[in-house]
Amino acid sequence: MFKQLKKAKDIDSGQIDILVKIGFFRDYGTIKKVLFFIACFDELYGRAQFSKSADFPIIEGFPNCLIDYVMRHSNTETEKQYRDFDCDAALRAIWNDIPDDAEHTLSQRLQWEFNALGYVKSLDPGHAPDYYLVLDVDRKYTHPKLTICCLHDGEIEKIKVKIGDFEKSEIKSGHVIRITKTSKEGRWSKDADGQWIQSAIDKERILKTWDAIS
Repeated sequence: MFKQLKKAKDIDSGQIDILVKIGFFRDYGTIKKVLFFIACFDELYGRAQFSKSADFPIIEGFPNCLIDYVMRHSNTETEKQYRDFDCDAALRAIWNDIPDDAEHTLSQRLQWEFNALGYVKSLDPGHAPDYYLVLDVDRKYTHPKLTICCLHDGEIEKIKVKIGDFEKSEIKSGHVIRITKTSKEGRWSKDADGQWIQSAIDKERILKTWDAIS
């Protein structure tokens, strides 16, 4: 399948990366396992020989060196080269060597889904409704505004956190938090004279306290 994707002219590596990260190839293995495999595939596919002086890239997080597979699956060795490389056999060995339970954190996977799809699909109804993934932190204003996604039902909302509270325990995009206390306060806006006024009707949710989960 990956060979066919490699040859396809209407899909590029960036699109394949997105498909992997949103779980399109889940039937084959975990997201992390497939990403490891594709990184190795991109380095080896279509090659028949390798120079012994070549610098083989280190695949971050992958436990083995690619040169080991090149040496093991090359049928001919000269003073300077590994030749007659059996790419298919090497890739099968690599796939089998990647642990089946290798996986990225839930927060990382949800962040990828949101970035690619605009929503989160890998929800867990078993999560309590006060667990949220922080999708974005907007520091444009004095008091930061967070875009958060409920891990229980996928609802996305914006919530403000006062700068003093924010600086005590800075929240970053990708963090999972458990909200323990919020309040409702009138929104601030400028009137016709340019003066700041607080609405008595239009309320916004304010994050008061939370627990950092990951």
